[in-house]
Amino acid sequence: MSIVTAPPTTFATLTESACDSYTVPSGNQTYTVTGTYIDTIANVFGGDSIITINLTITTPNVDIVGLDSSYCISDSTIIISGVPSGGTFSGSGITGNVFNPSSVGIGMYEITYEYTDPNSCVGVVSQDVFVSNCTGATGILRNTLVNDLKLYPNPNTGLFTIGLDQQIEEDLVLTITNVLGQVVYDETLTNISGHLEKQVDLRTLPSGIYNLGVTSPNINISKKVILK
Repeated sequence: MSIVTAPPTTFATLTESACDSYTVPSGNQTYTVTGTYIDTIANVFGGDSIITINLTITTPNVDIVGLDSSYCISDSTIIISGVPSGGTFSGSGITGNVFNPSSVGIGMYEITYEYTDPNSCVGVVSQDVFVSNCTGATGILRNTLVNDLKLYPNPNTGLFTIGLDQQIEEDLVLTITNVLGQVVYDETLTNISGHLEKQVDLRTLPSGIYNLGVTSPNINISKKVILK
């Protein structure tokens, strides 16, 4: 009686990195998230080769710092920066890393920052900016608030102060979101009169870039908060 021997199964481990997605050697699956995955292909003996793949997706996380959500057409030029540094800005009113509201006219504009990391992986982020003529009381108020709204220290370790030396006749809503747009802090400030100093504690949150929004029926401005 003859004995039939099954082809041997072999095992291998791969460590791979990719910018946006990775397709396993068999071609059966494509992954876009860092993790450990299993793939099976035929080996040279006619059996299965089981491959453990340690995959790292390295798409850069990028952001724009120093660009508010709205400006008056009479505002002076604004110096902005990208994180990580070394990328390129594009969009209407952009020259290098400077945005000039008076050069674009009234309207909504998209500013884009693109960064390529040492592995040739590309990260892109865009932000909408509204430029208005800022006429009337609401425009004057918005223009003054953009200039007078302070956030310090920034960057910080999660504990920082929002300062405003302005009398406001309406409630202000403070909203802080992470890079995924999830709200991590939300508070309504009422009866504001004179100098405001509001301390915010985000020390339980991970380091990264967050967006502070200050809104009311007549105000919509934002600033970046960097947690180290």
